[in-house]
This record gives sequence, C-alpha cells and structure tokens, in this order.
Amino acid sequence: MNGNTREMSDEEQRVRYNIKDSIFVSFFKKPENVLELYRETHPEDTTVSLEDIKLNSLENVIVTGPVNDLGFIVKDKLLCLIEAQSYYLPSVLLRSFVYMLRTLERFLREKGIDINYAKESEVPEWVVYVIFTKGSRYSNRNEVLVFEDIGKNFFDLSVGKALEMKDGGIIHQYLEVCDTIDNVISRHGHGKDAIEKVFDSCCGRDGAIFDFICRRRLEIMGLYEEMFDREEVARIRLKHQVQEAVQEAVKEATEKATREATEKATQEANEKAAREAHESRCIIARQLISDGYYSPEEISKIVGLPLEEVESFASETDSVS
Repeated sequence: MNGNTREMSDEEQRVRYNIKDSIFVSFFKKPENVLELYRETHPEDTTVSLEDIKLNSLENVIVTGPVNDLGFIVKDKLLCLIEAQSYYLPSVLLRSFVYMLRTLERFLREKGIDINYAKESEVPEWVVYVIFTKGSRYSNRNEVLVFEDIGKNFFDLSVGKALEMKDGGIIHQYLEVCDTIDNVISRHGHGKDAIEKVFDSCCGRDGAIFDFICRRRLEIMGLYEEMFDREEVARIRLKHQVQEAVQEAVKEATEKATREATEKATQEANEKAAREAHESRCIIARQLISDGYYSPEEISKIVGLPLEEVESFASETDSVS
C-alpha cells in the first residue's frame, strides 16, 4: 500500500461493497449486456440471440430473503448463476445452491412441469460463476471461478475452475471498475463526494460498463442509496427484535424465580432472577458479537450490560477466531 492509501474502515468497506453491487445489478438488468456476458463465457455457442436469454434473478424487498446478483436461462437449456463477491463469503456455494433450487422451482412452475414427472430433457443444466474482486480477501488478485459441480462440501471452493477472462471483456471491465472504487475510497473516504469521484474516474474510458456508468450515473446512485435505506431498515428491525427478545428473556427469568420464591427466601429468589436475567443478556450479547452487526457500544445499550463486560466477550471471540 502506498503513502496515499490506508486501511479502510468497516463503513468504507460497506460503501465499497454497495457501490460495486449497484453497478453490477444495474448493468446486468439489460438483456443485451447479459447476452454479451454469455457470449464471453460461452464462445462455443455461436447461434445465441437476445431472444434466447431470459433473466431469472431472484429479488426480494425483504433484505433477509433470497436474492442473487444475476441469474438467467439460455434457450431453456442452461441456467447460469453469477455471484459478484466484493468480500470473501465462505458460504457462497451454499448460497448459490439455494438460489439454483429456488430458480429451478420457479422455472418448472412457469413451464407447468410437475417435479414428480419431470423429464431430463425438460430441466436445464446449470453452471455457477463466482467473481472475486481483488479486495474480496479471497485472494490478492481478481479471479473468476466456474462451478459445474458443487460436490459434497458446500464450502470447498477448490472444485471450481479458473475462468480465463477476455482482455477488455465485460468481466474484465467490471473488475477494473472495482479496482477504481477501492483506490478512490481508500484515498478519499466513503462520502458522496468520493463516490462521485468514482464516476469521474470511469468516464472517458473504453468499454460498455464504463459508458453505462457515465450515462446512468443518477440511476446507479439512486440504487446505491436505496440499498443503504434497505440495510438501515433491516438494522432497525433486527434491533427491535433483539430488544423484544431481551425483554422476554428477562420476563421469563423473573417469572420462574417468582414461582420458586415460595420455597426459598425472597432474597435468594431475587438473586437467582438477577443471575438468570444477566445470563440471558450475556447469551444475546455474545450472539450479536458473533453476527457482527453492531459495535460493542451499541450492544451494551441494546442488552443493558456494562460496556466493559461486552468488550470482554468481544475479546473472547477474537481469541477463539
């Protein structure tokens, strides 16, 4: 890393991911761009046309629902799933397998095919492409893996084959955009002005994605901001769920201790209630630390534990990992 760059914060990492995802999703909403991508990854198919491409990406307004980056079916014979990974997710194959099943289920339903009586000729073959950007922490370089067989272990990426990228092709252009985003954010932070610099850096460069970014700047920025809104809604919903869980756990612990108060001294029962309530708070705090959604300060406020105690849980988690 040179003198003008620095380690990015968690918020900058999130911005970096969101803007990359916004560009990828926006660009491949256009069937003609998907067609070009398919031709690049399947040069042996010289007869494919725009009419042969059917977009089949899973979308869901609920953030926790099944959503994949790009899915399309070619000539009703080949299902292609493409995941663009801006950060290394060990479960990417498992996710892809779930996406594949959901997509096939929808395909069979739309075709009126009963899964119990489906014929081999009626069900498309499948292939999964995973695009790892240089900043994904999977490796120190841009890489695309092709999976035609997931194998027995959903976390074994070694079954994937490296795709030889076409110089100047669609995938190569997207990876260049990702490199630009990483460089700009590492130098200028994650504010809106920095994101504008990303667009400025892309304009004037050759390639369909660069042209798209320049022409559709407002559309991409709108999607980028919408994704932040959706993430914030999910965070608020999760926070409320956690608070309700804490209240319920405390209530149950108190009620249990109250029932036992007839057999024990009042002071002992109250101490037990406090211990059980504290244990419930600790369990939830450890789970939140493991999930990685909140900082120790936020978790301390949510579950009602001292910050020092929450930080000690975080230290335990770091030492184990």
